[in-house]
Amino acid sequence: MSATDWGLLAQVLLGATLMVLLLADAFLPEGGKRWLAPIAGVGLLGVLLALLSAAGSGLDAPGVNHLLYNKTVSVDSFAVFFQVLFVGLALMVLLLAPSYLERRGIQRGEFYILLVAALGGMMLMVAATSLMTIFLGIELLSISLYILSAFLRQEERSQEAGLKYLLIGGFATGFLLYGMALLFGGTGSTSLSDIAAKLPNLDGDGRLYSLSGIALILVGVAFKASAAPFHAWTPDVYEGAPAPVVAFMSVGTKVAAIAIFLRIFVVDLARAYPRWVLLLGAIAGLSMIVGAVGALRQTNLKRMLAYSGIAHAGYLMLAVVAQKAGMVAGLFYLAAYGVMTFGAFGIVTLLATRDGERSRIDDIRGLGFRRPALGALLALFMLSLAGIPPTVGFAGKLFVFQAAIRAGYIPLAVIGVLSSAVSLYYYLRVVIALYTPPEDSTAAEVESAVRPRRTDPFGTAAVALAGVLTLALGVFPSVLYELAQKASLL
Repeated sequence: MSATDWGLLAQVLLGATLMVLLLADAFLPEGGKRWLAPIAGVGLLGVLLALLSAAGSGLDAPGVNHLLYNKTVSVDSFAVFFQVLFVGLALMVLLLAPSYLERRGIQRGEFYILLVAALGGMMLMVAATSLMTIFLGIELLSISLYILSAFLRQEERSQEAGLKYLLIGGFATGFLLYGMALLFGGTGSTSLSDIAAKLPNLDGDGRLYSLSGIALILVGVAFKASAAPFHAWTPDVYEGAPAPVVAFMSVGTKVAAIAIFLRIFVVDLARAYPRWVLLLGAIAGLSMIVGAVGALRQTNLKRMLAYSGIAHAGYLMLAVVAQKAGMVAGLFYLAAYGVMTFGAFGIVTLLATRDGERSRIDDIRGLGFRRPALGALLALFMLSLAGIPPTVGFAGKLFVFQAAIRAGYIPLAVIGVLSSAVSLYYYLRVVIALYTPPEDSTAAEVESAVRPRRTDPFGTAAVALAGVLTLALGVFPSVLYELAQKASLL
């Protein structure tokens, strides 16, 4: 089978998995919804094998680009790199979610169906070579996440998170769709390659419509990436949504959005790049500043990680600003961000009880004594997010900052370094809390706190795997860097 056939098979298997989940949910008894997790896992393992087979069928050859569905979807090394990352993310969420849903009393089949549907949206986004398929992928992802964010129906904060995400997301969709309409009106095409060929030769109204449309598209995609100043929804949604949903959403939406930025602004529309370099740079710089400053005063771990994600969106945007010099660095850092962020939110998921989530920084005080393994893993993820060697976060930031400097954007690189220095305060505050006994503990409470407790073995395994990757890819960054080089479209 050719690489195109394997890529097509992966999409067929994903659709089949979704259909099987829908049927199984209809026939399984109310107490058997947990079985949907292994069913989804088996289907996604098939998707992963198909993608790996596609990657081994010549996609890494220079210039290979296989188009499907009337040239609206590409099975190329760039798309497969991210699709493997997304499927791996979904599989780890499937290990985390069942126990969490049982503890919270919300074991519903809709969770797994919506999770797979959102995965389909992400996979479509990174493979899209047409404005219409980009829009379809974004909406499939967004609608699924709107519902998942409000999945804790009994909690007001979760309902508020879903409603805010829906309203602000709908507003951003309006920008995105209107921008696509203007770009189509100016160029007469929805294909990214056709638009790239026509854009340099436009003048008059066509040029005005096209450049205005690209600016509006940038706004819509920046919302999905949680980049400032389009970030206002992020802290509230992250705080109110269920922890497994945030683990999936915080990684998937940001990685998919930055992947769209790389495909559109670095590859397809690079010839018109000087027209919006200032806008991209402004978004990158503002995101790093807003994220770092906003995280300083947070006492809730989920909100702190939300603002941290805004800062990381700025670091990732540096790769887009750096253009060709930043493509490989951007791919590396996107994978690194996915691993360490999933791990951090995975710990929050494991700490949740029937009464609620223990996501305040005070709630994790002394966790390193109560649950040494979880405490050590959370400390590792915090150090990696801060960029402390020898973690993968350090390597990712180093590559991105080097790319920005090589491309001549030294002021943005300086902002990135200063923002990263500020982040040491709020990341290390979490690490210190992990190994600080609660101030009001009696001797008996301290003894009880030190005694380890049982936890979810599958969820712990998923978080432990993230921890191993965080450290191993930091010690041996060349493994991931070589994969990023093969996946680069340049």
